[in-house]
Amino acid sequence: MDSYRAYMDALTERGFPDPNIPPWHRVIYRAATSALASGDAEAADSLARHAIRLEGELGQDESRSGDIGLALLLLSRARLAVGDSVGSREALLRAVAPHESGLGPSHTGTREARRLLAGGVH
Repeated sequence: MDSYRAYMDALTERGFPDPNIPPWHRVIYRAATSALASGDAEAADSLARHAIRLEGELGQDESRSGDIGLALLLLSRARLAVGDSVGSREALLRAVAPHESGLGPSHTGTREARRLLAGGVH
């Protein structure tokens, strides 16, 4: 949780979670990606959920926003990393439509989400 606190302290110093400071969702997504890469799946989960929430506050449609699709795929990876295969699959199922709509069927993330679903994440 130390890395999570460090992320949150740095973000808070810059005004987070004020939704009127764009593009927070992308900053938070990158922080979540870094958290997962550093082995802090719990922080990645929390930050990915923040990114999804911020996108929603900006009026993005969860079924069409590529940014939401990216955050959902990251949320899936974070949940898989802590052994929550059910939560991971739920996030993957939610990630496919926004990936396809916002980023296209050939996008790396779209292909990864479909591959993970086909591979039996459940």
